[in-house]
Amino acid sequence: MSQAYVSHHGTGAFVARLGAFERTELAPGESRQVGVAIDPRLLARFDDRKRKWVIAGGRYDVRVAGNAAEAGVAGSVDVKAAEFGP
Repeated sequence: MSQAYVSHHGTGAFVARLGAFERTELAPGESRQVGVAIDPRLLARFDDRKRKWVIAGGRYDVRVAGNAAEAGVAGSVDVKAAEFGP
């Protein structure tokens, strides 16, 4: 199982969330490249004042690992701010 965890870099906006996962079966010692796509809507929070879902723009940290306790492989991505209706 490959799991991608995402958090908004340096803001504390939310603790790392599970953004995507891909079930993969491997034999002992086998390795394989796996791709996962994170749905941007999973980065959103509901703004009561605007009555919309809001994605804060900026840098997001992404970590891919077999589970939440593993260090895995980390990187970052820049995300454009966005809003969308309920």
